[in-house]
Amino acid sequence: MSKDIVYHYTSADGLRGILNSKSVCLRMTDSRFLNDKEEITHGSQLVKKLIDEYDNNPEATLPGIPSHTEFMSMLLGSIADRSFYSTSFSSETEQLSQWLSYCPQQGGYAIGFDKQQLINYLRGERNDIHFSSVNYVNDLDDLIKQINQIKYSYTINIHNRITRDLSMYNLVPQIQHVLATSKQSYFKSENEVRAYLVKSPGDKNNNLEFFTKGSVLVPYNPLNIPKEIITQVIIGPMQHQELAMIALNEFKRVNNYDFSILKSNIPFRCF
Repeated sequence: MSKDIVYHYTSADGLRGILNSKSVCLRMTDSRFLNDKEEITHGSQLVKKLIDEYDNNPEATLPGIPSHTEFMSMLLGSIADRSFYSTSFSSETEQLSQWLSYCPQQGGYAIGFDKQQLINYLRGERNDIHFSSVNYVNDLDDLIKQINQIKYSYTINIHNRITRDLSMYNLVPQIQHVLATSKQSYFKSENEVRAYLVKSPGDKNNNLEFFTKGSVLVPYNPLNIPKEIITQVIIGPMQHQELAMIALNEFKRVNNYDFSILKSNIPFRCF
C-alpha cells in the first residue's frame, strides 16, 4: 500500500467509462442511490444524538428566542434537505475484501490516483468539492468543542443573539462534513477517502447526468480530472489476467495514458 495513491475499485465497464475520454471522468453519485443507504443517515444520527445530549442541559434564553438546542435542530433540518454527491476511493490495495465488495465476481480493476495531485486539482479547479478521509470512530470532538464555545459565549450574554446565530451558521460546513464522511465502524478496513459535493434545494444543478441501475435512473455529477493524475492501474484477481494485461496496455496506448500496470497477487477463485 502506498499512502501517496488512492484507489477506485471498479469493473471492466467502469474502467472503460472512467478512462475512455479526453479526461478522466468519475461519477459523484447522489447519496440516496448508493448501495449503502445509511451513508448520510449515519452522520445525521450522530449529530442528532449530539443535539439530544444538549437538550438534557437547557440553557437560559430570552422569551421568543430559540434555545441553542432548538437552533441546532433547525440547522440540521435545513442541511438534511440538501443533496449530497460523492465518489469513493480506498487507501488499501491487495485487500481481498475490496475486490469482493466493489468488483464483479469475474474480476475487476483498481485505478490508482496520485492523492496529492488530486487534492491540488480540486482545490484549484473545483473548490466546491471536498476531499476527506471517512470517519469510522464517530469522532465529533472538534464539533463539540466549537458548540460548547458558542454556547458559553451566549450564556454569559444572552442578548448577543446575532453573534450566536452567525456562529451557528458557520458550523454548517462542518456539520455537512460529518454527514458526508461518517460511516459505521465495521467498514473501517476499507480505509476510505471520499470526494463529496453538497447542493442546496434551490441550486440549479445543470451539470446533473444520469446512469441506469436496474429499472432506476441514478443522478450524478461528473467529476472530470486530468489524465496525469492516474498513475497506476491494478488488474484484480481474475481468470484471464494475462489477457487483461495485453488489452489494458493497448487501451493505455490508444488513449494516451502514462500509468503503470500491475497484477494482483491474490489467487482468483470463482464460486
